[in-house]
Amino acid sequence: MKKRWLMITAGAVVAVLLAVVALPFLIDVNRFRPKLEAEASEALGRTVKVGNLRLSILGGKVIAENIAIADDPAFSQFDFLQAKSVEIGVELKPLIFSRQLNITEIVIEQPQISILKASDGSYNFSSLGGASQPDKAVQLPKGSRLEVARLRIDHGKLTVAVVGSPRGAQVYDDFNVAVTDFSATSQFHFLLTCKLPGGGDAKLSGKTGPIRASKVAATPLDASATVHNLDLSGYGLIDPASGISGQMSLDGNLSSDGNTAIVSGAVTGTSMTFAPRGRPSTEAITIQTRAELNLATQLVNITQSDIAIGNAKFKMTGTIENKPEGRVANLKLTGKSVPLDAIQAVLPSAAVRLPLGSHLQGGTLSVDFAITGPLASPTAAGHVLVMDTKLVGYNLGEQLGSSAAFAGKAISQPDTSIHRMSCDSKATRAGSTSTNIESDISDVAYSTGEGTVSPDGALHYVLQSYPTSGVAGGLTKMASVGSGNGYIPVTIVGTVEKPVFVVDTKAAAHILVKQTAKGVVSATGNAISGLFKKKKKDADEPK
Repeated sequence: MKKRWLMITAGAVVAVLLAVVALPFLIDVNRFRPKLEAEASEALGRTVKVGNLRLSILGGKVIAENIAIADDPAFSQFDFLQAKSVEIGVELKPLIFSRQLNITEIVIEQPQISILKASDGSYNFSSLGGASQPDKAVQLPKGSRLEVARLRIDHGKLTVAVVGSPRGAQVYDDFNVAVTDFSATSQFHFLLTCKLPGGGDAKLSGKTGPIRASKVAATPLDASATVHNLDLSGYGLIDPASGISGQMSLDGNLSSDGNTAIVSGAVTGTSMTFAPRGRPSTEAITIQTRAELNLATQLVNITQSDIAIGNAKFKMTGTIENKPEGRVANLKLTGKSVPLDAIQAVLPSAAVRLPLGSHLQGGTLSVDFAITGPLASPTAAGHVLVMDTKLVGYNLGEQLGSSAAFAGKAISQPDTSIHRMSCDSKATRAGSTSTNIESDISDVAYSTGEGTVSPDGALHYVLQSYPTSGVAGGLTKMASVGSGNGYIPVTIVGTVEKPVFVVDTKAAAHILVKQTAKGVVSATGNAISGLFKKKKKDADEPK
């Protein structure tokens, strides 16, 4: 009897196994292929091609081979998406007994997806879902539903390019998407991760939907965003010719109502450069930012950008406009009484150079700049004010001491103390220009003038210097300059690292003799002192 039951049980097991093996042959899932292609094409508004279908009873899956979704013909004649296989989880009971295909899960393995952007800012995926109802959610054929409990894209490759642009495509490897409770007509949760072009990785997670019929890019979105070590040069976000480079990380939020996308959060920049000849900064830069993107015009409005370098604080606001010739900036950068010690490490990143062997110590910097023009070659123009700092390791008095006009009392200190220095500055890729220069260098001179610095650091400054009593030489002492008009012409040439001061003593003598002939009787020191008193200390400090 026991042997009989064992035989019956074994026979039942064999029968079940045979049924499991036979079912895929008895149920021709390829009969669903035309319907699957038609409904997918109707839902997406694109031609969808599906290859051979196979049924896996044990896995509860239908495996589709050679999936292809056509691109928008306005962009290209190639496929928008290609995948060698797609696993479709199905409900077996309705499939076996009613020949009804109910999808529970879709897994797309290693697809290749091509994203194209037109010059007007539209994308080739914007028309997914059809173009008949541009501002409404997707409308599916009567009796059908596009709802899936789980949708995954695993280890894909996403290629992004601009139509007609000479710049190469950006490739996002290991592109993964996980969606739960997917529906084209309601909100659903998603998680997206990928590797970034040039290095780094990104993660976006949150809620999106319902999907807009002809503007997928306008689908509402509310998500948290994390980016690690985005390489600005490798990513192609900024033209390398601008000199702006480095790695950036973001920890923030991304939201969109379909019309405006808002990015907010903390941005950290490392190894940053801000000029073609800049050197990577050794100090991290953190930015608390909020920017709004108009999805129709691609206008970026930066409403907040609080920049911190240690305890140094700057602010930047303004817009970046998308024009046919490229992105154009209209930004304002301000900083008031910023500690110079805090920004020492980032000065080389902006190609700010000092005489060899010297560095700034103490004091403050105030700036008020407008940054305008193409992002690839912007113009920065505004006012600069430096107060109460010391150029350690460089003795300006000693450099001027060999001149007859400045050969006064030797300056024992090896450094140059700057009480106040200001100018109007304009910087482009072609170099920088300084006008309305006013400098009060303690124990050396008060000077005014203008000058230029070439991209390779070559100097050409023309100054009118009024020596203080400490360095006033015999030439200035033999004349009285009480009117403040008895100056010494000084030209600065050479380079920023090795400046050369050329003092025109003949012109200085001529000027001073003319002043003496006018009967001016005050001493040089009193004249300079009086000149300083006439100037308000913070008259031109940026507000």
